[in-house]
Amino acid sequence: MEWDELCRADPEEADIAVLLAVSVGALRREQNLKQEELSLKANVNRVILSHIETCQGNTTLATIKKIAKALGTTEMSLLQYGQGFLRQKQKQEGVKN
Repeated sequence: MEWDELCRADPEEADIAVLLAVSVGALRREQNLKQEELSLKANVNRVILSHIETCQGNTTLATIKKIAKALGTTEMSLLQYGQGFLRQKQKQEGVKN
């Protein structure tokens, strides 16, 4: 999935893969990290990181833990962040329409 498409997901209906993709992508961008930089910091293959951010395939809890730590958060907070991010986007879109 493309970033814009992910950002239009319903925060109450989004599955874990979408929440994870949105969280990782948003936090990485907020920290001004390129995928390559985050992959090195987390010790995770860049292709795997790319697949996570685009909802392609599955990942392990160990990988999620590494990414969360590299982004300065916990696994649970990472998923919660995604839902909050989508809610905020939804509010912004509602204001624009």
